[in-house]
Amino acid sequence: KSATNDAVIIGIIGGGFVLIDNRLNQLNRQLEIELRDTLIAEVTAIRIGDWEAYRKLQRSADPRWEDEQRANFQAYQDLILKGSNIELEGRILSLVIDDNVPRARVHVEEIIDGVAYTRVWFYWRYSEDEDGDNLLDGWKHTRPDYTFWGQQNTLEGRYATITYREVDARVAQDMMTYLDQMVELACTTRDCANLPRLRADISPEGYGGLMWSPSDRNLLLIPSPYAVRARSDMPFSPEMQAQVATLLAGWFG
Repeated sequence: KSATNDAVIIGIIGGGFVLIDNRLNQLNRQLEIELRDTLIAEVTAIRIGDWEAYRKLQRSADPRWEDEQRANFQAYQDLILKGSNIELEGRILSLVIDDNVPRARVHVEEIIDGVAYTRVWFYWRYSEDEDGDNLLDGWKHTRPDYTFWGQQNTLEGRYATITYREVDARVAQDMMTYLDQMVELACTTRDCANLPRLRADISPEGYGGLMWSPSDRNLLLIPSPYAVRARSDMPFSPEMQAQVATLLAGWFG
């Protein structure tokens, strides 16, 4: 009888966990649907040139955000006016909603003149209006939240070590291949026995450009291309490769 009672209790507890899990999954799905709808409305406003509709989907405590987004909106309009072929359909490449706070990070595809790019946009789900009336306000596009760029990781190659965060994983992998190849090539014509180990740090907050660290000549500082606009097929772009090659030429001396 005791065993039967225990089984009933375990069954009740297990059933409760299942109900809670199902409820959380339903809530997450609803949040994702609302976020996708917001993004579609946002890109639609860009395509039809409706600044007011676009503006209403932006929000930040920093008053500069609206000015920055006005400039971003105008940049799209300028591309359209000059005849660039822009496809901004709201295609989401990846979407992450934080389980702890109402924020989200979305990778959005845009195609300009046949080239696919990835933009990283951030959203916050507000639960009260500006007057504090506790009325649901929904998802709004906010300033970049670099604390939500993903977990920091380290990639070890033959000649280099790269530190990066989750969003920049593809950049780090492509850059590691490039650095190892460049050093390997250079070492065919010189003695690399005492060559110091290269290090690189990729950051969305930038360093004022791709450069050597002022305090460490073996440390490359790499601004994340996703902080602005990255090529979807090649985020470590030919332009970045050329800059790194120039810096490495000076490093080898």
